[in-house]
Parts: sequence; structure tokens; C-alpha cells
Amino acid sequence: MSREKGFVLPLTVMCTFLCLTMFIHFIELYMTEVKFAEEEEQWYEGDILMNNVVEQIKEKLVNVEKEVLSFNETIIEPNGQASYEAVRLDEKTWKVTVSCLTTQSFKYDAEFLFSLSEGEIIEWKERY
Repeated sequence: MSREKGFVLPLTVMCTFLCLTMFIHFIELYMTEVKFAEEEEQWYEGDILMNNVVEQIKEKLVNVEKEVLSFNETIIEPNGQASYEAVRLDEKTWKVTVSCLTTQSFKYDAEFLFSLSEGEIIEWKERY
């Protein structure tokens, strides 16, 4: 029995260190999950803003006069603002560059080609 005297303290310290390490690891995982959820929400708001703005732009492009070669505008929505520039490439095609900024400062830029004959987007590029 006299040789077992110093066994409990080192074992307790090791178990405490292991538990503390696991606790810190779980806290880091939780913080990562929270940050990911916040970024996902910002991305979702940016995507909604972009979709709303693109629908408005498509309506304007269909109704624009044939003499207009380019125009730009800033659209303000409740969840942010977007500015865009539209340039006519030929009689039936517009090139549009859109930049959205949400109220939480998330920026989302895209560029697309819009076909007047088809009435839809024929090419889409996102810029980061």
C-alpha cells in the first residue's frame, strides 16, 4: 500500500486536462456553427435581394426603347440596395452588371446576359 501513495493526483490531473480539452473543443465547434449560421443567413438575404432586383431589371429591359444603348440605376429595397448597369450588345441581347449590398454589409455581385427574344437570362456569372 505504501507504493500507491502518489497515484490519484496525476490521474485526476490527466482526467481534468482531458475533460477541459474536450470542453474547449466543443465550445469551438459551437462557435463555428453559430458563425456559419450567421453567414448562411447573410447569404440568404443577399440571394433574395439579388433575385428581387433581377426580376425588376428583366421587366425594365423588356420595356426599354430600342434607341437606348445603356442605362444604370440604384434600387433600394428593405433588406439592402442594388446598383446595376445595363449595356445593349445587339438588338436582342443586354449585358447587365449587378452589385447588391445588404443591410448587414454582405456584398453580392453578378453579371448576366439577357435575351429579349427569349425573355430570359442566357448566361449568369457571379463575382466575389
